[in-house]
Amino acid sequence: MPEPKAEIIIKDGLIFKQGEVKTYTGVVEDTIEGKIIKYEVINGKKSGEFKTYFKNGKLEMLGRIKDNLNQGKWTYYYQTGQVESEGTFNDDLPDGSWKWYYENGNLREEGNYEKGNREGRWIFYDVDGKIIGEKILEKNQIIEKE
Repeated sequence: MPEPKAEIIIKDGLIFKQGEVKTYTGVVEDTIEGKIIKYEVINGKKSGEFKTYFKNGKLEMLGRIKDNLNQGKWTYYYQTGQVESEGTFNDDLPDGSWKWYYENGNLREEGNYEKGNREGRWIFYDVDGKIIGEKILEKNQIIEKE
């Protein structure tokens, strides 16, 4: 059963159950501004699945954490349940292919990150899916616009 956040304390970057000396392992559930947050903890560190839910109970965000760092695929959702964006993290930095979508499901923007920096060709679309622009980036700086 998930532990309520009130029963959990964070000290020196590690998570403990209140009143205990040993680091916590289990699931934590918290509510912030009406949104529910659930995550797994292993040996005092966020590790495993991380989820947040909108006030309406629908999934807002789903990803994985290892040793308190975002890792692997993360997906963000609109309140309708439609995917808003998706991409990967490596050691807490966006890395690899990322895509953003309009609420109608059409692609809005796509490109690649390298160690947290926008790199290479980024393509932008209008709400109907038509390409409206392209940019070539190097370490977040535009080097060419099309």
